[in-house]
Amino acid sequence: MSRMLEAAMRYKTEYLNDPEALSLWSQAPSGERLRLRPLQATVTSRDVELLTEWRNRYRKFFLTDFTATVPQTQAWLLKSGSDPNRILFMIETERGSPFGHAGLCNLRPAEAYAELDNVVRGADGPRGAMTAAVTTLCDWAASSLGVTALWVRVMSDNPAVSFYEKLGFRRAYDVALEFRHAGSTGVWMERPDQLTADRYLRYMERAA
Repeated sequence: MSRMLEAAMRYKTEYLNDPEALSLWSQAPSGERLRLRPLQATVTSRDVELLTEWRNRYRKFFLTDFTATVPQTQAWLLKSGSDPNRILFMIETERGSPFGHAGLCNLRPAEAYAELDNVVRGADGPRGAMTAAVTTLCDWAASSLGVTALWVRVMSDNPAVSFYEKLGFRRAYDVALEFRHAGSTGVWMERPDQLTADRYLRYMERAA
């Protein structure tokens, strides 16, 4: 396993041995300290409930459209915990009040590549806290994982586009999407050959 993947897995497998060192620490503009806690290492029933609630609230901005349940979320977290290419952090105040989450996926060591993943603000937190926390995550990806190509994929009609621009991400290109049904799940599929579409997926790269 590459050093990049080993470093990411360490936060998921060794966190409980040293929570202070294996948290990512950030600071809101107010000065309040923020913790990014490796979720797959510490997941609680409350975490699962929050992820399920927040996922359903913002389901229209995900590529897969379905009503999440607590067992589904639990199973997804269990699977992602053993996936070396993905890590998710719960974002909370120093007092332990969660208000969002953010992570990385598609880690590709040979290309020093990663994507921001599952960036969701689910509850009120300190002013500017999500910007501060996700900036910390981006900086950690560069300094600890060696990521030099950091991208994010986001629906072009998602208000979060302006949030990513504030973090230094810039539009690279858009891809047309086609909606398909797969049982009880709807899936937005990329259609690069389609000239027009109802929705587009925006690829954004963080400026060096």
